[in-house]
Amino acid sequence: MELLNATLAKIYGLDKEAMVKAQAHQDILIKPQGSLGKLEAIVVQLAGIQGDAKPKTAKKAIITMAGDHGIIDEKFHNWPKEVTVQMLQNFAHGGAAIKRPFPAGRGA
Repeated sequence: MELLNATLAKIYGLDKEAMVKAQAHQDILIKPQGSLGKLEAIVVQLAGIQGDAKPKTAKKAIITMAGDHGIIDEKFHNWPKEVTVQMLQNFAHGGAAIKRPFPAGRGA
């Protein structure tokens, strides 16, 4: 019973301040707000659990790809093709939802 009580004493509610800050951080990243769907909600909840607006995870992998397949020339997209290059540069410098898309010393 002591172990149970000791364990229960270590359980706290979600850190609402960390969650507000995490959501604010999601909202300023260069991407449409809410565009990452449930992933954004998971990050905000993880911030509340860890009590840190920028929660940490171990053993993660992110693959970021972009390409120009001529679709912009067909007037299918709302932005000029230069935006793709600008977004990748922004990713490489930590200004978007993807913090570091390339291994150190590679990419943009």
